Amino acid sequence: KQGETGEEGRPAEERSGPEETGGGLGLLAGFLVNELAIQQGRFVYEDEMLWPGGRPLVIDALDLDVRDLGFERPVSIHAAADLLGGSGQNFDLAGTVGPVGVEVEPRTVPFAVRTSLSKLPMGALLALLPSGLPVQFRSGTASVRWEAKGSLDHQIVSEAEVDLQDLRLEAIGDEPVGR
Repeated sequence: KQGETGEEGRPAEERSGPEETGGGLGLLAGFLVNELAIQQGRFVYEDEMLWPGGRPLVIDALDLDVRDLGFERPVSIHAAADLLGGSGQNFDLAGTVGPVGVEVEPRTVPFAVRTSLSKLPMGALLALLPSGLPVQFRSGTASVRWEAKGSLDHQIVSEAEVDLQDLRLEAIGDEPVGR
């Protein structure tokens, strides 16, 4: 019937569709998790396709704090962990990602992160490197600081600093290198 009114006194032909009444992304746009936290967690990753017979990647003492997880404002992230058998929490990551918007397009999502890794024992990297390398680490530690901000569809500004200490390599089948 012409002129019949429905929701909120609007004509029937102007009533909202399912995407506006709580279905689809309209409902998700209001999705927000105030805080997600993990304290002293453990993450174990094993990949038999990439590293058959290799040791699993173990991340211990994982603390993760994610705040304001939603679509319309930046998500704040902070993570700290004992990475690859370091001494205590030797990895730290902090920053923001987003806002992602309702129409999520990963290339356009802005981010600003800083991360650091301190005193990583170089021998711990052996399990992650491809087999058959002509050298192996005898000793040493690595510390890395890295910052990046921008988005994939625009410019990314990045700065890194690497500090290697007491690095000693050994050629496979030969005398130690770097003495």
